[in-house]
Amino acid sequence: MTQAAEDDALAWLYSRSRAGGERTSARAAALLAALGLAPPPLTAVVVGTNGKGTVTAMMAAGLSAAGRVTGRFLSPHVEAFEERVAVAGNPTTRGRVAEFVRAARDLDAAWPHGEATRPAFFEWVLAFALDEFNRLGADAAVLEAGVGGHHDATRAVAPLALAVLTNVDLDHVETLGGSLEAIARDKALAFRPGVPAVCGATQPGVLAVVGSVAAELGAPLHVDPFAAGGGGEAALFTLPRAVERALGEPGTAGGLRRANRRANSRLAAAALRLLGVDEAGVAAGLTAPALPARLERFLLPPAAVGSRPVLVVLDGAHDPAAADRLAGEVEPGYVLLFGALARKQGREVLERLAPRAAGVVVTDAATGEPAAHARAGDVYLPDTAAALAAALALAEATPTDQPTVVVAGSLYLAGLVRPLLRAAGTRLMDPWEGPAPRPAAGLSARSRRATYGG
Repeated sequence: MTQAAEDDALAWLYSRSRAGGERTSARAAALLAALGLAPPPLTAVVVGTNGKGTVTAMMAAGLSAAGRVTGRFLSPHVEAFEERVAVAGNPTTRGRVAEFVRAARDLDAAWPHGEATRPAFFEWVLAFALDEFNRLGADAAVLEAGVGGHHDATRAVAPLALAVLTNVDLDHVETLGGSLEAIARDKALAFRPGVPAVCGATQPGVLAVVGSVAAELGAPLHVDPFAAGGGGEAALFTLPRAVERALGEPGTAGGLRRANRRANSRLAAAALRLLGVDEAGVAAGLTAPALPARLERFLLPPAAVGSRPVLVVLDGAHDPAAADRLAGEVEPGYVLLFGALARKQGREVLERLAPRAAGVVVTDAATGEPAAHARAGDVYLPDTAAALAAALALAEATPTDQPTVVVAGSLYLAGLVRPLLRAAGTRLMDPWEGPAPRPAAGLSARSRRATYGG
């Protein structure tokens, strides 16, 4: 398969759009039925405002460590499309994507069910993931939902063994509703009748809605007592002792508090136990390498910066709640490199992070989409490389022991910045991280570099 054919296949996928059509899981249901696709026997879905990808990755790693051939579905990717679909820790290849798209184009051209259910990008990628899981003999899978739960494409995947709701904050308000309670109901409707659910939400109003939905569906609900204020099933959510110790360490070169990692780890631990994973598998899942751009740290040496090494914290925080969590993880005095998509809550995110910053550089979050949230006094440089260089120079000049740049606002921005950081610096491992999984033999060199940083 030529690179041109692979690129053309991805271009076709990206061109599939709802074009303003209604959000409905009927698209995915029709597509999965047309392709005869069903999930692996032990499949879980992860919904929520933040932390979905991290919890998905930890659960998949834990199931794999327990001997399951496990599929993992993530959205979005950071650098490479191949990040979205993996089996046994091995990302897919663009050649496989191109093979799937070849058949997908024929089906799309002859789509018999009308425009209201014509699949769009997310439905096609979900179908590709299930197709890969079936082809490679996966007997377990963890799926990260896209937007919400009730109308998300993952709602069409059945049967499920477990649902996880990480948390609920204001996000996608134009789609999910303008209140926490409305958003909570939409996300909780990812639950299935009689299927256990795990929840990490903290707000009383949200918990009331989630509990009501679970009761309506007869879904046994397990709420993280450490997040919700005590009581409940502490043992289910307790972290293995070695993981607890590692999360308590400050880390090297500007340690982070890691409260987010701790909360996500509790949810993954509970979910894995409910799925029958033993304690060794739980610990292995919680010590899996973090996904790209989730409080990921790079140290850039003086040769790449100037006279002092600079720590760069790369995070995809793109909503106010995620920004608050990020601000609580990093010591003030950093330089903020910020970029957000125009349709997102960029100004609100910027206002949460900027007050703790010694300087702010704003750039475009995605190629061809000018920044829409720069304020008077912010440095605005549309070119990613130039913006990063400016932020590093500002950080180096700050009177702190460890000059730090925080990159936030969008995973799209992280995807543009991360290759620059990998080329110029060293990714710092966290105290709990085990070695990165070996890529599949068929993964292209380009994909290995993008996914693993090698």
